[in-house]
Amino acid sequence: MASMVMVLFVSFAVVHAHGQNPMSGAVMFEDVRYYAKLGDHQTATEVDYATAGWLKKRLKQAGYSVQDQEWKTRQFYPKDTFIRIGKSEKIPAFPVWWPKPTTDAGLTAALSSDIEHASGKIYFLVNTSGAGFSVDKKLIQQITTAAHNGAVAMIVVTYYNRPDTIASDEFIGLNAMQDTQEEWPIPVVTVMAKDAARFKAAVTDGLEVNVTSTGVYKQDALGLNIIATLNRSAGGKSVLVTTPYSGWFTCAGERGTGIAIFLALAEWAAKSTAQTNWIFAATSGHELRGLGVEHYLQSDLIPPPSKVLLWTHIGAWQAMYNYVLKQGDLIRTEEMDQRIIQFTGEGLAGEVKTHFSEPSLKLRIVPRILFGDLTQAVKSGHQNLIGISYGHEYHHSTQDLPAVTGPELLESVANAYKNFLAAVINEPKK
Repeated sequence: MASMVMVLFVSFAVVHAHGQNPMSGAVMFEDVRYYAKLGDHQTATEVDYATAGWLKKRLKQAGYSVQDQEWKTRQFYPKDTFIRIGKSEKIPAFPVWWPKPTTDAGLTAALSSDIEHASGKIYFLVNTSGAGFSVDKKLIQQITTAAHNGAVAMIVVTYYNRPDTIASDEFIGLNAMQDTQEEWPIPVVTVMAKDAARFKAAVTDGLEVNVTSTGVYKQDALGLNIIATLNRSAGGKSVLVTTPYSGWFTCAGERGTGIAIFLALAEWAAKSTAQTNWIFAATSGHELRGLGVEHYLQSDLIPPPSKVLLWTHIGAWQAMYNYVLKQGDLIRTEEMDQRIIQFTGEGLAGEVKTHFSEPSLKLRIVPRILFGDLTQAVKSGHQNLIGISYGHEYHHSTQDLPAVTGPELLESVANAYKNFLAAVINEPKK
């Protein structure tokens, strides 16, 4: 069981020393670093369980009643994923979900970028993506067309489609957005942008390449949501705060910044409010079409919409530095990058403007839900929704490391949330 797995990791968890201010940027940055150090955060892996155990222990220490919500999913566990051009050394690759594995010997064929004449060949696609970096309808169509035309495998390199920047040079993971979890009809892998020129040259020269993508599926892999509650008022409405904790690779900026703010707000709510019912829920399965949120919404662990005063979702990229492109390199500035805060619900506009309009926060305020996990909340009938979410040059990238954020950024965003929440619940100050 997952609870047994988590016990193995909890003893390694970072525990804040007594008396430290949870809203301190330095404290939150340490949480980002710890989260990233755990490893790659894909759903239903040992790192995923270690993260769940850490969150559970921290929330219990803050005074919450904490429980696991276990749910099952199909999951793929890669073993070896690489490519050889001719007799070259192994070029690292990464599966695109849901992967069709190869044999240990892989598949060898000529490389081609002509999808109309892909029969018996390995199709090479230069893919562009918006901020979401997901398996979108366009990519699904490319994969299915290549397979229909007889391609034996497919190699994808993904670039960030924004004119003033570039994607990470390293791997870009793609969220699985398909309604089903059926594997692709052919093996599909992604390669690093910095290796793209080698594959383009191989296409031009008509070279043979070998694609090896091995691994196993587990049909009943265990996913976990962590639900922490503070019930102070019987029958009263609750403030719900959510954040995803799974994702591609170490995802320090994408997920770690949100988790650090989530934990800080949980400690603040426990210590500095006395009358409000709180629910802090951390979900896995984000990169698998938001499976954790879906299971949470379908459970009896979440109050009905009529019992939720406010749903605050701490989504992707809460606090990250702005990067600029100079001579082909991404250079970090000391300013916050632009993001979006999306919200809906009667009476929230004034407080959103008051607490999230500070220019240094670099937030575009949008009075509707555009994307992310809050779209699932809307479909379930919830109102009064708010949350920051966005993308970044290092979104879903192996280069998403703690340096993308910093203490001062985390502190300014966390305090904006705290002041907003304090205003909405309107409790006497302590």
